[in-house]
Amino acid sequence: MKYIFWDIDGTLLKTGLAGVDALCDAIKCRFGIENFQFSHPLAGMTDSFIFKQTIKDIKGSCNAADAAGLLIHYHQLLEKYLPSHHGSLMPNVKETLQYFSKQQTNYKTCLLTGNTRAGAFAKLRHYGI
Repeated sequence: MKYIFWDIDGTLLKTGLAGVDALCDAIKCRFGIENFQFSHPLAGMTDSFIFKQTIKDIKGSCNAADAAGLLIHYHQLLEKYLPSHHGSLMPNVKETLQYFSKQQTNYKTCLLTGNTRAGAFAKLRHYGI
């Protein structure tokens, strides 16, 4: 058996920055900051790192309650933002996933992503994969 690991953002799909906009809106809701400017890169980082570093930038430190609160707001807003952005699946994703899901291919596909579980499934569900 051979395993193929898939990332979500930039590999399977592009959300048209729906996640960034959802996070900025969550920051506004939780901390009252409009147009938050991230001091760290977002691309290639895990959601966990992004959320912790964002809260550290805002408050100087991050505790579990702050992280959980921001995460809950983000998940709620992500569901709202995905339909309003012009994201899309990457070319040939559905066909490729269908091919590798066939029993006779001797391949097992796996999801390996820095997204939170809820965020990952929201994106996959929205784009139908």
